[in-house]
Amino acid sequence: MREGLAIYVAGAEQPFTFAADARLERWIKNYVQPGFSSVSRNTNRSDVSNVFISQKNLLKTEFHNHVGAISFTSDMWTGVNDLGFLSLTAHYVDPTSWVMHKRIIALRMIPFPHTRLEIYKCISSIFTEYNISNKCFSITFENHSANTNAIDNFKRARFVAFYQDALFHVRCVCHIIARVVNDGMDTIKKDEELDFIRRIRDAIKYITTGSSRVQKYSEICTSNRLNPRKLMLDCGTRWNSTYLMLKACEGYEKAIIEYVMSSADCVVNLEMIDFEVCSLFMTFLETFYDATNVLSGIYYPTSHIVINQLYNMTQAFVDCRGYDIYDKVLYAMELKFKKYFEPIPPIYYLASIMDPRKKLQHTMVLITKICENLNIPVLDTVEKVMEKLSSLFTHYENIYGSNVQRTNVITPRPHTKTKDLSWSLLANASRGCGPLGVSSSNVAGTRALNDLEKYLQATTVDNVDDFDILGWWRLNGINFPVVQIMARDLLTPPASTVASESTFSACGRVLDEKRSRLKSEMLESLICVKDWDDAKYRDQAYTDEIAVEFERLGVIDD
Repeated sequence: MREGLAIYVAGAEQPFTFAADARLERWIKNYVQPGFSSVSRNTNRSDVSNVFISQKNLLKTEFHNHVGAISFTSDMWTGVNDLGFLSLTAHYVDPTSWVMHKRIIALRMIPFPHTRLEIYKCISSIFTEYNISNKCFSITFENHSANTNAIDNFKRARFVAFYQDALFHVRCVCHIIARVVNDGMDTIKKDEELDFIRRIRDAIKYITTGSSRVQKYSEICTSNRLNPRKLMLDCGTRWNSTYLMLKACEGYEKAIIEYVMSSADCVVNLEMIDFEVCSLFMTFLETFYDATNVLSGIYYPTSHIVINQLYNMTQAFVDCRGYDIYDKVLYAMELKFKKYFEPIPPIYYLASIMDPRKKLQHTMVLITKICENLNIPVLDTVEKVMEKLSSLFTHYENIYGSNVQRTNVITPRPHTKTKDLSWSLLANASRGCGPLGVSSSNVAGTRALNDLEKYLQATTVDNVDDFDILGWWRLNGINFPVVQIMARDLLTPPASTVASESTFSACGRVLDEKRSRLKSEMLESLICVKDWDDAKYRDQAYTDEIAVEFERLGVIDD
């Protein structure tokens, strides 16, 4: 009973005094367990610590018995007590069920300044504590210079990643997208003629300031046969909130302008042209918003679809180049985009090849189109890609080649299509309309071993909306077992650090003003016990509070 209560207190983010509440005791005695006795605050704290230690030991055993690589995400956060914390989250695919798992394994206080040496020391000590240094495949970091430089410390210490160090460092794609979009936003803010967004923001700020104004706006909506919709301002540090603010105005442009024009004390000069120009920019941003959402998943692989999203974003650049008004904006955004994706990090095209819907041929189609859209040379030629792929395969063949069994079982191919722009491109390529003709003959001329050749030369499978890539490899990978193991590891690295953001979101609720003196060890115990309990119910997803608010307004689908 006490163990379950400790898990509840941690999972529900309750204070330790919750266990000693007299009303709780009466309710349980009267309706659940007559013999229940309340638990003191100190006892409950001790119970949480004991649960943490017990479950941590179970997790260590699970990692010890895990066959395959483990990928990690890490990020840093400063609490209300002005102390810095580093989180480390493990991501791995169960080799039996082929289900993706995520576990927070540490939340450690890290001294200021957060130098690359301190980051290295903290992470390496956690690896040693869990005895998983030899199973680390990659670490996904936010794009901070200290994080990037910490990788050099791992190399200097002769840290041996699962496959050398070529795929060890993964940059958070969602943070890169944020930087790309923010560069465009900054360009708009610096040019008053371009800053149509500011005029709309000022109008919304005026309307939402005061109950009487909100009521008058609702009356105007009703007179225009519109259901009154609450307007919301964006958050200055969250570009996606600006996109959602503009999207919330769709269909309500005339009502907003009518209100502004009819208010004598409103100094905002707002016209329909402002909404038309912002609508164009909002449509452009939608591709980046969708990419961020897709790549933020934690229960499905994301590394193999980064290439698809890169193509979608570069195609958005191409589609908007005809509008002179946004030339400066596009230039700034493309410049930042090229900084991180020229050339494309190998982890993404190698993982893409492990997607049976794409393999080598369609991955090269996407790479070629991305470079064409950005007007840059194709640095990752088919020969270079095959060289890296063959090298990785040889590494896996040397480790697993003598311990696998091969069969010839192929499952039926589904036929329901999806609507993603990149898949439309690949569908055309399959019909011979693509920009690049890459055939199995490209593979035949290499020295890749038979398992890899067999996989690459097999027909690609059809794409579907709910395609389960892990499920496909679980059923079909036995035909090329070494590639199956390689695919499992390549599909494990997350494309974003959203798992760490989820950790810090919970930390902010637990370590609030009332509990600012909570010790770092106890904070780690509470956060880990909560995460491990949520993992049992697959309830670890990150909740974007801003998106939730707009969802309630009916701006976005749930």
